[in-house]
Amino acid sequence: MMGIPNDSNPYPPVDPTRLHQSATYSMELTKHANQLVTKISQSTTFAKELMTAAQKSDQRKVDEMIASVGIPSKVTTKYTPSGIRFVLHKEVDGAVCCEVSMILNW
Repeated sequence: MMGIPNDSNPYPPVDPTRLHQSATYSMELTKHANQLVTKISQSTTFAKELMTAAQKSDQRKVDEMIASVGIPSKVTTKYTPSGIRFVLHKEVDGAVCCEVSMILNW
């Protein structure tokens, strides 16, 4: 619902189009994130190999393993001695429109 113009409001009228688009893409990213954590939770072998590669700072192997899950989203992975962080992001018209991030501890 659009508000009545008010001279005391310094902002232009809101347009939720971009927010709606980001929310829609975020739903897609959330599904992809679910696929990733499902793979990790259902395969002890995959989880162990991922953790081993991360602890060795073998970024290439980590990236290959994430790619093997088959999710189409771009995933940035960072890890520390205590866990791993995944950021799934979507670009629209050359700019990041939304991100979903998760941190899993080990």
